[in-house]
This record gives sequence, C-alpha cells and structure tokens, in this order.
Amino acid sequence: MRAAAIRPLRMPAPFLASFIRPEIEQLSGYVPGEQPRGGGTIKLNTNENPYGPSPRVLGAIREATTEALRLYPDPVSTALRAAASERYGVAPDCILAGNGSDELLSVILRACVGPGDRVAYPFPTYSLYSTLVAMQGAHAVEVPFESDYGLPIDALAGAKQRVTFICNPNAPSGTLAPLAAIEDLAKRVDGLIVVDEAYIDFASRSESAIALVSKNPRVVVLRTFSKSFSL
Repeated sequence: MRAAAIRPLRMPAPFLASFIRPEIEQLSGYVPGEQPRGGGTIKLNTNENPYGPSPRVLGAIREATTEALRLYPDPVSTALRAAASERYGVAPDCILAGNGSDELLSVILRACVGPGDRVAYPFPTYSLYSTLVAMQGAHAVEVPFESDYGLPIDALAGAKQRVTFICNPNAPSGTLAPLAAIEDLAKRVDGLIVVDEAYIDFASRSESAIALVSKNPRVVVLRTFSKSFSL
C-alpha cells in the first residue's frame, strides 16, 4: 500500500468566510483573562476553586490512570449517572452527563431552539447565554433584574420564549433566587426553564431547583464539578 502526501490548500480568507454562517461571522471572539505565571496566585475572576481536589478525589484519579485510558469511556456515563442519582435523588434516566455545563447549555439550545426563536434570561448574567443564542440565529430577550436582583417573574413569564435561563446563584451578582420564585416562574413560563446551579453549593442547597424536576417536566437543572469539587 502506498501512502500519499496531502498538501493543505491555502484558501483566501474571503473564500473561507463564504462557508461560515452570518450569525457566526457577526460574533466577537472570546478574550480570555490574563493567566498568571507561576504558582501561588488565586485567580478569582475565573471563579476557580482555590482549594484543589480533595485527597480522596486525587486518589481516585490516580487509580483511574491505567492502560484503560486508551479506550473510549462508557458513552452514557452509567456509573456517574448512578452516583449522581443516589446523591441528588433523581432517576438515572433523567440525568445527562456532559463535558461541563457549557456543553450541556449548547446541547439544549441546539435541540430546542431554531432561527428566530426567543430565549429569555434575567440580565446581567452569565455571558455565554447570549453567545449561544446568537450562534443559533435565535433572539435573546434580556430582562433586567429587579432593583434588589429579584427575579423579574412577570416580564419573563410574558416573553414568549422557547427556553428560559436562570443562573442561580447568579453570576456576576452572586444573588440567590428563592426556590418559591423559581417554582412560580416554572409554572408560568413557556418552553423549558433551565436553572444553572454552578454555584449552588456555595449558597443554600435547600433552594436548589432539583426538587422541582419531578414536579414539572419543563424544569432542567445544571450542575458542574468545576466549582464545588475543583474538577
């Protein structure tokens, strides 16, 4: 068998741009924050947990680094979903594992939102929401928080959206919407209500919207390992 060398084609920028959707061309690139060199720096603006994984977690990671790393993992994350089910009291079939909350946010929008659809969320909040909405060619409905950062329930309920995002506790304000407010909104809003609980373990767990998952099929709750568990 003979091998063939393939020379990459050097395409002019206008030619490459002709393949890119206009919604993507109109976006501005993400500018990451400064990365400090060396150790000993706690970088608060990236919301990284400064304490690091626990010794028990580091031990589990070391045990997992065997030759099995060359194999594809379980595509549906059976063991992880079973552990999450036991911890959070949600049936495994109701749990979807992803590569971080950002991927799951993208999956939700790709599956549920098309060009021209409306996606609503209180504002200011996590900046990725608006980027993902724009990538879908959808319309972002940014509803200002109330003066005390309470949820603008009436305005959100009347926005005629396919998906509603609630970051709770909210970034960047750090404010927590009570569970009763989330439940009220979930009863009144159109489409899905996605409660992004990346920081809930730093607040009151009793206010988690996980309690609503079994009550209302519109409610989706996101959790992440990166904040609480330093992973």
